[in-house]
Amino acid sequence: MFTRILYPTDFSDVSKKALEYVKKLKEAGTRKVIIVHIIDGREIEGLSYARAWAGELPVDLEKKALKRLQGEAQKKLEDIEAELKGKDFNVRVRIGIGSPFKEILKMEDEEDVSAIIIGSHGKSNIKEMLLGSVSENVIRYCKKPVLVTKRQEIGIEMFTRILYPTDFSDVSKKALEYVKKLKEAGTREVIIVHIIDERQIVRFPVMKIAWDRERLNNVATELQEHLEKNTKEELKTVESELKRVGFNVKVIMRIGSPFREILRVEDEEDVSAIVIGSHGKSNIKEMFLGSVSENAIRYCKKPVLVVKR
Repeated sequence: MFTRILYPTDFSDVSKKALEYVKKLKEAGTRKVIIVHIIDGREIEGLSYARAWAGELPVDLEKKALKRLQGEAQKKLEDIEAELKGKDFNVRVRIGIGSPFKEILKMEDEEDVSAIIIGSHGKSNIKEMLLGSVSENVIRYCKKPVLVTKRQEIGIEMFTRILYPTDFSDVSKKALEYVKKLKEAGTREVIIVHIIDERQIVRFPVMKIAWDRERLNNVATELQEHLEKNTKEELKTVESELKRVGFNVKVIMRIGSPFREILRVEDEEDVSAIVIGSHGKSNIKEMFLGSVSENAIRYCKKPVLVVKR
């Protein structure tokens, strides 16, 4: 699951934090790391334009700008390479030129990686942004799982307490396998959370026939009880599965807005990371990312591992 990691970096502080997670995943089976730095074509144009007044031809200026950027990147990449080799990783270094997220996606295919580890923001992103454009596009369009590291300080135990939101969809079940694998990286406790979407109760077809307030309340109560009963049975199955692997397990079930409740549980339980499926039961196949997972990635404070279809 984590054998070959693609690690894109722009040498920002958030990228450096992502590197610490790369190292930690050695315990979960990571053997090879492909370090990638993309020189944005727009940056070359910007440097060329800044020196155009000197009278040099645009082509010559672009060549000089590219050579300078490649030289600066190569030195930093060699330092990271040495750091990872010192931890007994097999390392490959690549420099690309062009649109950062498109080049990263291309290398994802070319290198046949198991997962991608990327910082939530790059050097150019302002603090107020919840997610940088490169990381957002990589998460949205990549095929493999993505671990998104955040600006928060790294805890001593990176994966000790995992928050695992589930709606029992196929992608959630796939995410569960990644939760199990993280035991090798130090996970000791898993908080399973299932949120019954309050809109399910309001929109349920039978509600349309409840023509008076008293009957409406009775139907809503019965429906809620029915959903809770079914949910408890499914949660018990997941809980048993994780306990067999050797985890301490806590189960939380609530009614409300799924992503808001997930954020609330993240704070209440002081988790180390979140593992979530990219889509839920209600998401259509054509969507690149479900609304709950997209909001979790944007607003959660801790690293989020997004498992794809």
